[in-house]
Amino acid sequence: KDFPFIQWVLPVWRRWTRTRQRARRRAHLLKAALPTMARPTVAQLQASGALFQSWPEDSLAAFADTLLPALFEEGDYICHQGDPSHFVYVLMSGSVDVVVRKEDSR
Repeated sequence: KDFPFIQWVLPVWRRWTRTRQRARRRAHLLKAALPTMARPTVAQLQASGALFQSWPEDSLAAFADTLLPALFEEGDYICHQGDPSHFVYVLMSGSVDVVVRKEDSR
């Protein structure tokens, strides 16, 4: 009979290893891309949607100065429904899928 501890440890270790590999790959890609990744301008933020159109330009410029680039690969989750958030994401290129689950679905 298999030892239950091994059945639990191996999948967790594999998941942790894959997560670390993705993190290293993302850090390498971000380091390579940073010189070409410019912070969004006030005009770009205003054009990105209704959220920023009513902001005064000086407030929007101050906000733009605080933005930091983040790089996500295809298949990455940016956030999960119901998670508390400490960030605002402004999509500058690419696309995302937004999935909203009903309360009774699993």
